[in-house]
Amino acid sequence: MNGQTKHFYMFGPFRFDPAERLLLRDGRPVPVAPKVTETLLLLVQNAGHLVDKDDLIKRVWPDAFVEEGNLNKNIFLLRKVLGQQDGGLEYIETIPKCGYRFAAPVRMAADTGTGSQLLTPYAANRIGKKVSHYRVLEIIGGGGMGVIYKAEDIKLGRRVALKFLPEELANDVAAMERFKREARAASALNHPNICTIHEVEEHAGQPFIVMELLEGQTLRELITAADAPSPGTGAQKGPIQFQTLLDIALQIGEGLDAAHQQGIIHRDIKPANIFVTTHGQAKILDFGLAKLQESELPNLRSAPGSEEQPKGESDVHITRTGLAMGTAGYMSPEQVRGENLDARTDLFSFGLVLYEMATGLRAFTGETSPMLHAAILNLTPTPVRDLNPEIPARLEQIINRALEKERQLRYQSASELRADLTSAGPLSHTPPTSATSRWLLASVGFLALVLVAGVTFWFNRFQPPSPLDLRQSQLTSDSSEYGIVDSAISPDGKYLVYADRKRRIYLKLLGTGETQTISDPAALKGTEIAAGNRDFAWFPDSTRFVFGARVEGRCSIWAFSVISEAPGKLRDGACLCSVSPDGALIAFTKNQGNIGDREIWLMGPHGENARRLYQTDENSSFEAVQWSPDGRRLAYRKKHLATDKLEEIVETRDLNGGPPKTIYSPAPYEFHWLSDGRIILSLAGPDPNALRCNFWELRIDTRTGTPRGE
Repeated sequence: MNGQTKHFYMFGPFRFDPAERLLLRDGRPVPVAPKVTETLLLLVQNAGHLVDKDDLIKRVWPDAFVEEGNLNKNIFLLRKVLGQQDGGLEYIETIPKCGYRFAAPVRMAADTGTGSQLLTPYAANRIGKKVSHYRVLEIIGGGGMGVIYKAEDIKLGRRVALKFLPEELANDVAAMERFKREARAASALNHPNICTIHEVEEHAGQPFIVMELLEGQTLRELITAADAPSPGTGAQKGPIQFQTLLDIALQIGEGLDAAHQQGIIHRDIKPANIFVTTHGQAKILDFGLAKLQESELPNLRSAPGSEEQPKGESDVHITRTGLAMGTAGYMSPEQVRGENLDARTDLFSFGLVLYEMATGLRAFTGETSPMLHAAILNLTPTPVRDLNPEIPARLEQIINRALEKERQLRYQSASELRADLTSAGPLSHTPPTSATSRWLLASVGFLALVLVAGVTFWFNRFQPPSPLDLRQSQLTSDSSEYGIVDSAISPDGKYLVYADRKRRIYLKLLGTGETQTISDPAALKGTEIAAGNRDFAWFPDSTRFVFGARVEGRCSIWAFSVISEAPGKLRDGACLCSVSPDGALIAFTKNQGNIGDREIWLMGPHGENARRLYQTDENSSFEAVQWSPDGRRLAYRKKHLATDKLEEIVETRDLNGGPPKTIYSPAPYEFHWLSDGRIILSLAGPDPNALRCNFWELRIDTRTGTPRGE
């Protein structure tokens, strides 16, 4: 930009200098407080467009967490300063429960020192300039994390969007880090329901993101338009139509699933961050708060009753201490509490978006942020069908599960939520039929049900089970002298980690056969780790595994990465058991009694927030703790030393409490809970083959933790 050229926004009798933050009325300065001026700037930059309340708060107070009342006070003062337009209209229009819109026409003028020249509406000081190999055309929007311009890619001849960090935040380290993090996170994603990032560049010391140019409107604007009065009637239109809602929801689910599979949590899912193109395609925007799950250690406050984080571990975080990231009205309970976050936080926020699309109202409201947070933590929203009876009962059930305050009860993955959304489609929303038709349909349905049940019973009762087509392949070729004593295959089937009797650990890439030896942690070098006293458990992304070692009766747990050989200790005095299906928790046992560890504990993936789950008496113990496929229950082998014998059983128990359920007695040699709900048991054969084992299967109802048959 030419240093002698100044740009001004002009509206009514006012002239606003964004560089000097100076408001003039008929050429005379108007005193305005700094934060009120920042509020005016953002509204004027987006004149004619809705600006979300939460975006205003984040832009005006980028480094503090303030109450909504602060913003309301700013708007009140602005209205008092600006007065009314010609015709008695307010300059600032309130969009109930959403945000504000600057309603007056805004022009932009350039002052070169020889006079003023009007520019096109909503233009910015980069208009017409060449930035790298892009020519800036016009400003098209902005939010708490950037100003967005339409531009032309001179090399490729295509239209794109350029997102720059606001100039007033360019020297803000925290804002710059969040901006760069958005670029890193979003550029790793390539999915039709996520806004495509073409590249990240820098111009005049300021970074910018090159994104695909989208035409349409945000979901916030779509909800607002659907809920607005119909022209000429004054009647409310009501919430978004069900089929439109379902189509958008399925696409959002697809985009979230893609991000979560890459280990990326958005952390700020809300209507303003969902864009719906003119062709009806939903796109997730703004990964400015996105968290790379495996590249950052959590920013946590210990929960009451939890153990301290192990000494020597650093707490790496970009955000300032105590600053809750996300948008207040769309935070999950764990965000409000400042806990470690996983992908399920996005699913709660997604549930809030679904609720708002279905009803036209926010699930939780409050005059201040503390009130809003208290509502999220303690209140249950008004049932969806009470507000909109046209919504199918199935969709209400889906929304209710997504809004479970305990994440173990919530959907565990975006793919699971999306699969349920497909069942809320048109078949569950069919029009009513006559009484005769209903009777006929019911009769036909009953006869069909009886027929299916009869065929199923006959098949299961009289037909022999089909033999499984089992194929064996050799994975290792170690000598009998060393043998293999512990092993685990990664969830994606690419890696095998194993240990031999020589107390060595190996990592093998199964596709190529390439094998590398993994050194024991320095703290364990020179110690005697007996055969069978190493345990392995993989994280679901197959890039990390945890390793448990027993040395002279004392256990410790370590974390390894397949791309970095340097291990990190997670906890001392803990015996590794297993990793939860979503990778958010590690189960372990500790506190040895007379026959083994008496307590089952959980901790986060980096050893944080350890808490005791179950405990037993001195003559009992827990071992072989495993997770149910949905992560809601644990199965374990429990031993009890009676007066004359040792009793062993397999039990399951809900993470939220309740009595244990015995599923098998006596306990098998080994067992494993599969993703389809079956538990595979390794049972010893009868004499004379007592040392031989056969595999058996037992189907488990994952909801109750009890067997479903023999």
